[in-house]
Parts: sequence; C-alpha cells; structure tokens
Amino acid sequence: MTEVQTVDTTTPTIQTGEFKFPTFHGKGGEFFKIWIVNVLLTMLTMGIYSAWAKVRTLKYMYGATELEGARFGFHGDPVAILKGRILASIIGFLYIAGSSLSVFVSLLGVALIYFLFPFLMVKSLKFRLGNTSYRNLRFAYRGTVEGAYKIWFKYTVPFLAFMVCNVFIVRYLEGLKTNPDQTAALIGSGVFFAMLIMVFIYSLYILPKLYNEGINYIYNSAYYAGNKFHINSSLSDFKSKVFWPLTIKYILMIVAFVVSIMVLGFLSKSGSPEATEGAKELAMLKVMGVPLFLFYVGLFCFAIYSAYLVKDYIWNRITLAPNHPTKSKLNYLEYLKISFVNVIGMIFTFGFFFPWAKMRSKKYLVEQRGIQIDDLDKFASDAEENISALGEEAVDAFDFDIEIGL
Repeated sequence: MTEVQTVDTTTPTIQTGEFKFPTFHGKGGEFFKIWIVNVLLTMLTMGIYSAWAKVRTLKYMYGATELEGARFGFHGDPVAILKGRILASIIGFLYIAGSSLSVFVSLLGVALIYFLFPFLMVKSLKFRLGNTSYRNLRFAYRGTVEGAYKIWFKYTVPFLAFMVCNVFIVRYLEGLKTNPDQTAALIGSGVFFAMLIMVFIYSLYILPKLYNEGINYIYNSAYYAGNKFHINSSLSDFKSKVFWPLTIKYILMIVAFVVSIMVLGFLSKSGSPEATEGAKELAMLKVMGVPLFLFYVGLFCFAIYSAYLVKDYIWNRITLAPNHPTKSKLNYLEYLKISFVNVIGMIFTFGFFFPWAKMRSKKYLVEQRGIQIDDLDKFASDAEENISALGEEAVDAFDFDIEIGL
C-alpha cells in the first residue's frame, strides 16, 4: 500500500521583488461561438458531448491566460471527463431517485457518495493539474488516496450517520402519506429537526478543521515542474478569516429574514377586521414577497462573498518553492458588482449573456491574483532541468468537478 503523504508544515523563505499578475484575453464574442456549439451538441447527444464541451472550454480559458509573455495550456482527454460524469450521474440517480424506489437503493447512493468522495477528489486533482501546463512544463498533484481517506474519515463519520438516518426518516414520513398518523408524523419530523440541529452544532466545531486540513493537504501536494507548492494556513487563522465571518453573516441573514416575516405577518393580520379570510391570505402573500426577495438577494451576496473570501484567503498564503509567494488583490465589492451585472444580463437575455458573463468574471479573478518571480525564463529553465532529472508521474485518466478555491 502507498505510504500516506504527510503535510509539510515548514514555511519557505520569502523573497522580495515584484509580483507578476496574469492578463486574460478571453472575449465574450469568441467564447459565444464555442459555448453555443457546446450547448447544442450537448443537447443533441443527451449530455454525452458535455465532456468534450468542457475540454473545449478549458482549452480556451487556459489559452487566454497569459503570464509574462507565455500562456497556459490544457491537454485533458474528454473521455476521462466523461467517465467522471457517468459515475456522478449513477450516484445521483441512486440517491435522488432511489428514495421513491427503495430505501436500500438510497442507502447505496449515500454510501457511494461518502466512500468515493476522497477517491474522486484525488483522481480529479491529478487529472486537472497533470493536464495543465505553463511554458511547456506541467503541473502535478502527488497527494495519495490513502492520505485523503485518512482526513475524510477523521472528521466525517457523524455526517454519514446523519445521511443514513435521513434516508430512513424521509422514507418513514412518505409512508405516512398513505396511512396518515399525525402523532407519528410529528415524532418523525421532531427527530429529523433534532438531528439537524445536532449536525449544525457539530458542524460549527468540526467543519473548519476538516476544510483547513483539507486545503493544507491539497495545496501541499501540488507541484509545478517539480517545484512544490506550500500553503501556510493554521486552524485559528482559517476560523478568524473565513469560517466565522461566513457563519455569522449566514446566521444573521436567516434571523433577519425570520424576524421580518414575523413582524410583517403580524402587521398584516392586525389590519382591517372586516377583511375576508381570502383577502388576509392574499395580503400575507404580498407582505412576504418583499423579505423573500431581499432574502434571495442576500443569498446571492453571501454566495459571492463565500467565493471571494475562500479564494482571497488561499491565494494570500501559497508559496511556490523555493521562495515565490502568491498574492491576491481581490475586492469583494468589485467582484459583487461584476457578478450582479452578470446576473442582470443573464435575466434580460434569457441566458444568452452567459459567455460574456463568464469572460467578465474570469478576467477579474485571473488578473487579481499573481506570483512573485523576478525571472520567469530562468525559473522555467531551472525547472526543466529539474523535471529531466526527476521525471514526472503518469496522469490518471479520470476527472470529477470539484471546486477547491483556485
């Protein structure tokens, strides 16, 4: 069995010098031609072409990203992506459709999701990084499946128990539809919500540990041309900079929504006593519309804030060996403004603004994150000699869509 890779906790010596920031040359009109063909062929092939569509998209995105006169490249095989999507479809079917077929089918879906996730993550990272190049030199991911499972099992067993119990409770409550029993339904619902609260409380304690250890394992196992990446992320730093800001804002948003519904509902009921019951219900629905709209706006702002916070946190803590730190200049309000305009454009064009929205977001995210290297030509030359001496491992033919804050 492959030896479990340990996380490197040493902090590289940081050099002083100028940070280099990439330029993104992607254009909405150019990408529209790629996107519309991808959409049409994916529909005609009932989703099969989506793997080739993803490769075409990634090749365009990487090829449009330039750093110091050289562009990135993507060399992935669509068949590898298709394998990942077929597996994801099977797992999704077993979990979602299985609840109406058999409780055992649902449990099989839960088990597959839980036990395959670390495997899928490692294989996906090996595929994605191994097929990414810059100056004809490849990135690589050398984390092991065993190491990923060690972290996964260490923190997630209670979540598996919740998912399994959730399948039984949902099945039980659905069974009450054919044989109504109000007391049994209340008990089942009470158990479900009690478990939900327990998982929420447990999550506050365990999720930051899982995520922080996960990003340390992922980024400390990444390489470019034989040079190792290092991320300096402590649990206390991650909690203070990412976890607690997100958690507190989310809780405040939920509380504000519930309180506004209660207040407005009370005010609507205290209206004219002569109003009919139907008129009161209609007034209640109108009253709920405003806080509901604001809640969805808040969710959108929160989603953008989450993405911004994670990317900014990670990119300000990475160093490429021997002494090349990265830097993020991301600004939440700028990112939110771009995202908001993108959504408005998507709504008023029935989705056809997507290629331009994608380019606008990508350009901002790419150009605001850089690395400190004085002489990239010398770095690439030294790295090429390093690769020739050490060699590089083969890329696993498998891909699965996983977002890790890149």
